[in-house]
Amino acid sequence: MNRVHNDQTGVRQMAADLSAKLTIHRSLPGQRAEASAKHAEGLTSLAKLTGLASDKASLQHELAFHSAAETPVPVAYSTDLRARMGHVLPGFEHHLASTKRVAKTLGYR
Repeated sequence: MNRVHNDQTGVRQMAADLSAKLTIHRSLPGQRAEASAKHAEGLTSLAKLTGLASDKASLQHELAFHSAAETPVPVAYSTDLRARMGHVLPGFEHHLASTKRVAKTLGYR
């Protein structure tokens, strides 16, 4: 979990750095902001679980959250933004595929 957390923190930092460089304000579209809030609520609920119940619920939560985030990437006019997306998306896709594989192996999905 630490590596995933570090990866996500790194992606957020890249976005903040790029926003500052381009002097733009970062914001989530309404749909993504709602999903982010639900994700935070889910993490709070997961923190109350232990053992196998925690593992199963965590995998199911990750699958639901990341599958919902699988949307086409909008056209980016900024070469910096295109480069960053090209750097981040393969890791995101790998993370989701790995989570799906683990869930299937454990019979959680």
